[in-house]
Amino acid sequence: MVTVSQQRPPVSANEEQISKIFSQSTYFEIPRFQRSYAWDVDEYSDFWEDISRADRNGGDHVHFLGAMVFARNPTRPSVYVLDGQQRLTTLMLLVAAMHKAVVGLDVDPEKLLTEDLAAALRVTVTIDGKAQRVRRLRANRQDRECFEQLVVDGKLKNPKHESHRLMKKAYDYLITQVGELGVGPLERYERIASLWATIRDRFWYIHIVCEEEINAQVVFESLNAKGEDLSTADLIKNYLFMEIEQNPGPDDIDEADKQWDRMINSLGKDALLPDYVHAYWGSKYAFSRAGEIYSELKDRISMKSSNVWEFLRQLSGEAETYAEIRNPSDDYWHSRATARMLREMKALNIRVTHGVLLALWAVLKSDPNDFERRVRMLLNFMVRYSKVAEKPTNTIHEAFSQWARDIRTGTRNPDEFDEWLRKTAPSPELFIESFRTWKIKSGPTARLILMKINNALNTEGEPEAMIADPEKVTLEHIIPQTPNQKWIEYLKANNIQLEDVVHRVGNLTLLTGPKNTAASNREFAYKRDNMYAGSSLPMNQDLVLSIPRDGAGVIDLGPLRRQLDEFGLAQLEDRQVRLAIVAESIWGLD
Repeated sequence: MVTVSQQRPPVSANEEQISKIFSQSTYFEIPRFQRSYAWDVDEYSDFWEDISRADRNGGDHVHFLGAMVFARNPTRPSVYVLDGQQRLTTLMLLVAAMHKAVVGLDVDPEKLLTEDLAAALRVTVTIDGKAQRVRRLRANRQDRECFEQLVVDGKLKNPKHESHRLMKKAYDYLITQVGELGVGPLERYERIASLWATIRDRFWYIHIVCEEEINAQVVFESLNAKGEDLSTADLIKNYLFMEIEQNPGPDDIDEADKQWDRMINSLGKDALLPDYVHAYWGSKYAFSRAGEIYSELKDRISMKSSNVWEFLRQLSGEAETYAEIRNPSDDYWHSRATARMLREMKALNIRVTHGVLLALWAVLKSDPNDFERRVRMLLNFMVRYSKVAEKPTNTIHEAFSQWARDIRTGTRNPDEFDEWLRKTAPSPELFIESFRTWKIKSGPTARLILMKINNALNTEGEPEAMIADPEKVTLEHIIPQTPNQKWIEYLKANNIQLEDVVHRVGNLTLLTGPKNTAASNREFAYKRDNMYAGSSLPMNQDLVLSIPRDGAGVIDLGPLRRQLDEFGLAQLEDRQVRLAIVAESIWGLD
């Protein structure tokens, strides 16, 4: 049952010229909980094109920048920016670029345009009974110093966050565009003056103001419900910080900022945050779809429950581990093998394991060798289950989440998890049956699978030697993706459909870069004599001399082998079966 309130919410909305932003005696603050600068070249170049096109076209047409949502600050003559901070920040960077360009031209003797642009960047307000000159836009805590440096002198010292790099890129782009307006100082000055008039007088926006009685959290959630670009991580940050700010204790909002900054610095880039929050929540609290975590967190985490700080510190504390799962280093895991296997998971685009890996490391970090063994089990399981057998990962995602939580609490242990993996994995017979018809369209996946097989066939030297640098080999389609005329005739004569065979594993091999380029789409005999015969990779030997199927998957180098004269469906299937037998031994779970 829906209850309808008779009282209208204290919200005002008006269509306004952009000039309102630059004339009112208030300044704008991006709250701590709001996301940092996130626009990249697609967004800020579109922003510039909209403005410059309007200026070039002239006329009386008006242009809209959409809605911006603000909330009044009850303690200072400022308004919080709840929605529109990316547009507003970019607009201020553009004004700063225009101001710097005009100052450098030295063709504004009365300083009219120079002072007008300077006034757009700063405003005089009364705070505690004293007139103060403040920045028109106050960026959030993470971006404040970066924004100030760019607006003041266009330079940035020691960028610490991805948002800083993006903001610097946006400013550099805008200063370059402004610098290309007109030919010569006077024409450039006139073009900048025209652009400024266009921005102030011909661009409009919907100015929405929420009075202080409105809970900013409700507004934030409402914007998210309307499809704005707010991630689960944005909502969670906002919720936690509002809880802390409204319920002060021994730790304050500055400490929360430190914890959040520590997490972002550990992750290395903001883009990893939504995936990390999803993996951590499933590993620690409950299995949830990405869009469900926020509502569940509100039910479980609150100052009333006295667990906000515990959650924030633990979330911050495991961020480095997650970053190392995504981009592993030997030193962190104390194991070259562990780091290599995690890189293989990344190359294979295996993500469903992230939560259970967090849990396993939480309980096994004191024994890196034991953790390495669990990673191997998990990797081999995923290759068998989701790659070769092509079973959907959504069938095991919830189970992995439950295992992660049980492992953390000690309800079940890693040995039991290993046993579950063995029981759930495709059997050797099913693995081979699935592998013998497997098609791989992903280049990185195919390259990794084939390198592992090739290394297993390599009986001399380091078995993982070639895995360390996958860029040294390239993927080769024996029956080419774009066949020449001889191939077309061969396929037609043997009733072979190209789409049925071209991505089959038996049709794939590895070559060094120059050899792959030279091979191109030449006929098989040419490739055999000029590419495969000279290859040092063991997996290419069966493309030169025929091999009787012996079921062992071991290449026979005996003297009675004859030259392989053609490569069609029979040869492809025979080769793929042999590769399947080798693969089954590589990704075993014993």
